[in-house]
Amino acid sequence: MSQEETLNDLISRMVYACAVRLARAGEYTEAERFLRLAPEPRSREHLLLLGRICGQQGRYDEAIAAWRSVEEISPGDSDASAAIARAVKLAQHPELHPARRLERWVRTAGAVAVAVALVVSLAANHRLKSSIRDADVRHSAEIAQLEDELAALRDDRDLSGVVEERLRSEPRLTGFPIQVDGGGGRIRCFGDVSSLELKDLISRLALSVNGVESADVTGVGVTHTYVTMRGDALSAIAYIVYGDAIRWREIHAANDAKLPDPDAISPRQVLRIP
Repeated sequence: MSQEETLNDLISRMVYACAVRLARAGEYTEAERFLRLAPEPRSREHLLLLGRICGQQGRYDEAIAAWRSVEEISPGDSDASAAIARAVKLAQHPELHPARRLERWVRTAGAVAVAVALVVSLAANHRLKSSIRDADVRHSAEIAQLEDELAALRDDRDLSGVVEERLRSEPRLTGFPIQVDGGGGRIRCFGDVSSLELKDLISRLALSVNGVESADVTGVGVTHTYVTMRGDALSAIAYIVYGDAIRWREIHAANDAKLPDPDAISPRQVLRIP
């Protein structure tokens, strides 16, 4: 998994954890706003929760659309199928929605029934608050862990950038672009240089950066080079190094950044010979 994919995964998990907390607290609008901030493509869990929030507010068409997306991701998903069937039924018969049924019951019930309903509601509210409090503790810990992982990933990316800048500023590595990645203090370098001395230099420069514990330079290859002179042509260079002038295209492909025009060669250019 690339660093960008890892970052998107962390963001998605953080968004989902926050949305769950808000939904359990009855903050459906805020929970929905968080879910819609998640990077595409949204996961099955994101879409199931989004559908539940829309359905809770009577927006059955949007709820069904979200659950249909779950079926596209996971054909035959039993949770999505059951939710769609229930949403279709509620859309055709709004009076079956739990909130509507409660309203009708309260309107027709007497004072005793209302008192009983109030007691039941208070007990349920107490249980809900306890559940929300427990969920808050659990999801707060999850969010803290995700924030730590995100910070560690950001530190790794910053460390790679410092090493790459250090290598770019070294005059002896001019003309040899080196890529750097890694994490947790372990750096990996990729590219090509013209000698083992330069390869060793890359390792020493990377290890000189504060926070770097190891530098893997096995991805750095050593290639031959040719320093151009006045009047040189790629075909002549190919004949010198390969004994075949037709292979000039191989030299041009390895140096296209330096030689956008293969006929415009300046003296003292360092060309890689693949």
